[in-house]
Amino acid sequence: ADVFGCDVYNQYGAQEFNRMGWDCSFHTGMHMDADSVYIEFIKDGRPVEPGEEGELVVTGLHNTLMPLIRYRISDMGRFDPTPCPCGRGLPLFHLTGGRIDDYLILPSGRQVGPRMIVPRIERFKGFKQFRVVQRALDHIEVLLVKEPECPATLEQDIETEMRNLLGEESITTVSYTHLRAHETSLH
Repeated sequence: ADVFGCDVYNQYGAQEFNRMGWDCSFHTGMHMDADSVYIEFIKDGRPVEPGEEGELVVTGLHNTLMPLIRYRISDMGRFDPTPCPCGRGLPLFHLTGGRIDDYLILPSGRQVGPRMIVPRIERFKGFKQFRVVQRALDHIEVLLVKEPECPATLEQDIETEMRNLLGEESITTVSYTHLRAHETSLH
């Protein structure tokens, strides 16, 4: 918004359903495209309560060629029963954690998604790319592609930040690496 000098709006969609939600000028959440999709939020096979996080399950209302009914899209979110101040009557929802298969599962069973991890690592300077890899239930690595002027404390700083987020139950190892051909998908 600062760079372009205007308000920025977000849309949420998928190849299978086109646009499913969008935010308005109040940015209080995503307005569900209720005339084209019906979105449910489920956990352990049951609908969740309003405000509780669940997996998005989508039913398309316009695709007559290949109807998708209760399609598990693998995104996480929560329904927001609060009316938007913009006055539109469309239901609100929030995307909360990314794809369900992107979660780290800790020894306690707690799940930590990329929306919690990425901002905490990206606030540090001195690297070009990173990847978080869970090698075992209690072993997580943060692989970095360093910049030449990397701070000497970067490894320890990121490890401390990850321990604060994940807790002592999970061992965090920060390893420096050069980008190899098979590691081109670093964040």
